[in-house]
Formats: sequence, structure tokens, C-alpha cells
Amino acid sequence: MTGRPGTASAGGAIPVRGFVIVIISASLFGMLGPLSRFAYDAGMQPPAFVAWRAAFGFLALATFVGWRVRHGTTRLIRFSPEMSTTEFIIITSRIEQIDCRQRQCLMVKLFRPGG
Repeated sequence: MTGRPGTASAGGAIPVRGFVIVIISASLFGMLGPLSRFAYDAGMQPPAFVAWRAAFGFLALATFVGWRVRHGTTRLIRFSPEMSTTEFIIITSRIEQIDCRQRQCLMVKLFRPGG
């Protein structure tokens, strides 16, 4: 193993699937501008475009998850309607381990206008 990024994973195989997913994702993201321009020129309003985009994304994600669950690659996690006390304690303790400076930095990064 050479130690260079992207040359091989721990098993020795090149992660081709990951590269393909990144390339397809970047291509689809890059098409949003021209696609929105085409839709707006055809008379579509921005809220309608956002709704269609969200619906398409949901269908694509649901199809992918359904395919993985059906082929046994992954199992679907079913959440219980009420969280047990143990689960609540674990989740809150993890959140409390983040100190104030880290939380503020995270909020600034997430909600700062312009990214």
C-alpha cells in the first residue's frame, strides 16, 4: 500500500463505487443551474421547481433504500414510538459532551449567510 489518498482501501481494492457516486452527485448538482434556468424560462415558479426537485430526490432515495433493504445489504431500522430512558440518557450525554465553543462554531457554520 502506497499511502496515497484514493489509491487503495484497507482491503486492497480501489473504491470505484465511491468515485462513481461522487462523480454522479457532482454532475447532478452541476445540472441544477441550467435545469432551473430552463424551467424558469418555460414559466415554472421557484417554489414549484423546489417541490419537484425535492420529490425527485425523495423518490430516488426511497428507491435506493428499498433496493438495499430488499437485497439484504442493509436492514431497515424501525424507531419505537417512545424512547427508552437509557436511549435518552445516551443521546443527551453525547450532546452535553460538546462544549460551548464547539456548539457555537457549529451553529455559525450551519447558519451563517452565504455558507
